[in-house]
Amino acid sequence: MKIIQGVIFDLFGTIFFEERKVMRYREFAQAIGRNIDDYEFLKAFEQHFMTSLFSDFSEKTEDFLKAMGVPRDEAKVAHLIKILNDFSTESFKMFDDAKAALRTLKSKYKLGLYTNSAAPVFQKLRERFKIYDIFDGITTSFELCSLKPTKEMLLSALHSLGLNRDQVMFVGDSFKDDFRALENIGLNAVLLDRHDKYPQCERRIRSIPEITKFLK
Repeated sequence: MKIIQGVIFDLFGTIFFEERKVMRYREFAQAIGRNIDDYEFLKAFEQHFMTSLFSDFSEKTEDFLKAMGVPRDEAKVAHLIKILNDFSTESFKMFDDAKAALRTLKSKYKLGLYTNSAAPVFQKLRERFKIYDIFDGITTSFELCSLKPTKEMLLSALHSLGLNRDQVMFVGDSFKDDFRALENIGLNAVLLDRHDKYPQCERRIRSIPEITKFLK
């Protein structure tokens, strides 16, 4: 068994979060009578908004609504675009438990980041945090035109650190995309379960510092 030399993290819900009473994507889904927790809807949303470069959500929203069969209504479209564009550099925060833990881990391991993110959101987050100083490799869905947990995203994340699959641990908060899908293909994955949703999962942590127990 090879020694772990790198840790690749998911972005939102794992290292960073958006400080907002109701998550923008959840509010958007609710406004069109859908639920962002519906995995099929979530993946359709991610595929449309997170696999290409664009600068403003208005460029993509109308096409998505048409694909979802939402009746055309100019006032509603304007409202939905406003929801998606309602963020700034100040909207994003790093989880308190991540700050010190990343510094400690970086002294011993290569750190990677891979994420399903919309380009304008990622750009704002990059402006606020010097993430290229924190992480040795970064893989984004909008640059690769592919989503987690596809083979393309996983291979790109590994390549960004110059490591192979046996040398890396993946950490994320999505049971399906960050844990189960990776475990099913034999990758070393740990679930970050901040809200204690999956007590039955043996390979889980409740906070970033707990990852050390799986790195020994």
